[in-house]
Amino acid sequence: MPTNYIRRKYRMRKYAGKHGLPEPEGFRPYVSGWGKPAAELLRRIQRHAKLRATGQWNDDVQALLFPKPLRLRALANARRDVGLTESPPNSNRIKYTAWFGWGPCAYCVIGSCYWYAQAGSKAVIRGSRWANTDVLLADAKARRNGVRQVSEPVPGDLVVMDFEGHSDPDHCGIVEHVHASTVTTIEPNTHSDDAGNQAEGGGVWRKTRARSMCWFIRVEK
Repeated sequence: MPTNYIRRKYRMRKYAGKHGLPEPEGFRPYVSGWGKPAAELLRRIQRHAKLRATGQWNDDVQALLFPKPLRLRALANARRDVGLTESPPNSNRIKYTAWFGWGPCAYCVIGSCYWYAQAGSKAVIRGSRWANTDVLLADAKARRNGVRQVSEPVPGDLVVMDFEGHSDPDHCGIVEHVHASTVTTIEPNTHSDDAGNQAEGGGVWRKTRARSMCWFIRVEK
């Protein structure tokens, strides 16, 4: 697919205008192609953002000018952690509990919130919000503290589930893919297989869960 230079240049113009950066003479975002004026404006943007001023498009520029939604940044964090396990085994000692500051404890909610905190969420408060499914779900139902319950999930939404029906939530993760009757999730504090207590496992694993047992939560900030 050809590079959409026009889209890039208009995004550069928006950034430059927001931050008071002058456009170089000859910069025309509506003309396809790149050219020296575009490269010079990009260097000005890179210097302003404290990036290496190369005048070339790279991953840092892409993230700066076309940032992913919060939920997708959180999901990317979760994907990187698939396979992470407690050390030592069966100890609840894992980076999420160390980050939260409560010592070894159940961490399905804490781990899910960690992914959002690392993505820049202002709703998550380390050591306070959230550590259990009941409080998280109650806040979402009340549209409180930057979260709300949604009926149609999208990738990156939080998911709270009840393994014995749909009344008392007991586990949490993040939605990766949405299907007609199920969701693919990434869950902290679960097992790599379907044996044992799915809400008290030893690491981070992908799962498939029935939508009928789930509540879905959108983190809005």
